[in-house]
Amino acid sequence: MPIWSIFSRRLSACMALAGGRRSPARRGGGRMSSKKKKASLISLCMIVKDEAASLPRCLQSVQDVVDQIVVVDTGSTDDTVAIAKRFGATVVRAQWTNDFAAARNRGLAFASGEWILFLDADEELDAGTGVQLRQLAQQREITGYFLNIWNYMGESGSEGATINPVLRMFRNDKRYRFEGRIHEQIAGPITHHTPTARFHLSDAIIHHYGYKREIVLAKNKLERNRELLERAVLEEPDNRFHWYNLGVEYFRGRAVEDALRAFRQARDGIDYAAVSYAHLLVKHEVQCLQAMRRWQESLALTEEGLTWYADYPDLWHAKGVCLAALGQRRKAAEAFAAAIHIGRAPAIFHTEDGMGSYQSAYWLGSMHEAELDYETAAHWYAEAVRFRGSLLAPLYRLCHMMRICGSEEQLAQFVEDRFIVDSPAAAVKLADVMRRSGCYIALRLWISRRLAGGSAEEHALLLPWMELAENCAALIGGRRDLTAAEGSLGQAAEWLGSPEQSLFPEVAVEWLPLFIRSGTGGSRVKDVVGALLDGRPDGESSGIGSSNAAAIGVRYAARALCALADGRLAEVQQVGGFTQAAQEMRLLLPAQGEGDR
Repeated sequence: MPIWSIFSRRLSACMALAGGRRSPARRGGGRMSSKKKKASLISLCMIVKDEAASLPRCLQSVQDVVDQIVVVDTGSTDDTVAIAKRFGATVVRAQWTNDFAAARNRGLAFASGEWILFLDADEELDAGTGVQLRQLAQQREITGYFLNIWNYMGESGSEGATINPVLRMFRNDKRYRFEGRIHEQIAGPITHHTPTARFHLSDAIIHHYGYKREIVLAKNKLERNRELLERAVLEEPDNRFHWYNLGVEYFRGRAVEDALRAFRQARDGIDYAAVSYAHLLVKHEVQCLQAMRRWQESLALTEEGLTWYADYPDLWHAKGVCLAALGQRRKAAEAFAAAIHIGRAPAIFHTEDGMGSYQSAYWLGSMHEAELDYETAAHWYAEAVRFRGSLLAPLYRLCHMMRICGSEEQLAQFVEDRFIVDSPAAAVKLADVMRRSGCYIALRLWISRRLAGGSAEEHALLLPWMELAENCAALIGGRRDLTAAEGSLGQAAEWLGSPEQSLFPEVAVEWLPLFIRSGTGGSRVKDVVGALLDGRPDGESSGIGSSNAAAIGVRYAARALCALADGRLAEVQQVGGFTQAAQEMRLLLPAQGEGDR
């Protein structure tokens, strides 16, 4: 019987042991003391090679959670082995044979605990998971536990996370051994030897950092995985799981057409009810078609997938993206709303952080904005922030939209009504978003209301922002006396009064959009913008004084051009008969400051 059938059938009976998937907790610093256990309950088994940079974080996270650490080293040349021994690990030396299952199984032979927990060096247990794992290990009727893997993506994890339930802790039994050269599996062997095995979906969390782009590139993971999987599909051409994983590696390497072929090979003739990762095949194939801008095909596949997985918010969100690309914004809004209605994906699905919450709400807001329904758009941008308080994109979009289509007085009131600003740091972050968005009047009004209450610390932090808002508003209003300005704006003001050949100060480059929008500095400021866009080397024209600043200066110069276009369109917006057209064109411009998030 397929593992997914057993897992699905047993899930409802086991859910009393778990409270549903939760948000990850933050781990505090410092080394936890190691306590001597009365019995060996949990053995951590790992395979490593040259993991000195990541291994301490991983092993620190399991202190007082596991009773034994077994590390199989496949040829490290750095301090990996010494670090493992410092944490009390049993280190097993093994030659690497291009077979992950073989390496895993070598470590299992040395495990003495009742349970096996396996992690990679680029992972760590969530701070709130340890006690729970010890409790789960007391359940005699359970064979294995699925833990939620939070895979962080992009540069420094900036692109969010995918969340995958994966079997990571199972009973120590000599019959249970891993299978698979790469993306090795343990569930199949367990159910083969124990058909009545019971699996439980816990809400325990493992953080995985190995998909962050800088780590993938540094370790050449894509090439290694692709080579192993290409060998695997040659050996087992009918193995759907190999084709699925090969598609994942192709897609991560941006070989989209190859990925699409692999996913279709894996999905051909599939039994959706029996294959645990079938929903991911549909989702990844949709993503390939979207990347290739084959929107109609992608939409058709999402609709097919939703007949099987109607409660999968990721597919509803993907459907919304397809409809938006096809210009069907109202239908797209319905799809994003359906994703939000479902909320977080049921735990049996692999999902992405933000599906059915902040990502879907942001897209829903953008659909209403495009339909000129600004009140509803503002609501959903605020909801996106409520779902994830650290999110800046909806704030930038909200400020951009309300500056153009509403009034800054309304923006100040909306921010006060809809956002809970519960710390001085949060107040400063919000002030900076309004300032970068050019909402100086709203910023001044909002700060004046905050200064009527709040703590002394917040007052001290916000008073400089009030002065900054007044100076910026004065520039926009045609009053250009910046003699009292401080900080980078003050340095920019000094430059305005300096000789023509003076270089524009590096730290003041962020003020170029404001100067262009307000007409400050005239042709001299325009020369700086032109120099930045041309990428002129140091010393030419009136550009920036260092190559590093010139590199980032292109971004601010482009924003300055957008600010110039916005200003001209704002003038047209005041002319009868052109108001709506000019407004819509202004909304198409990128929100100032949005790229800084």
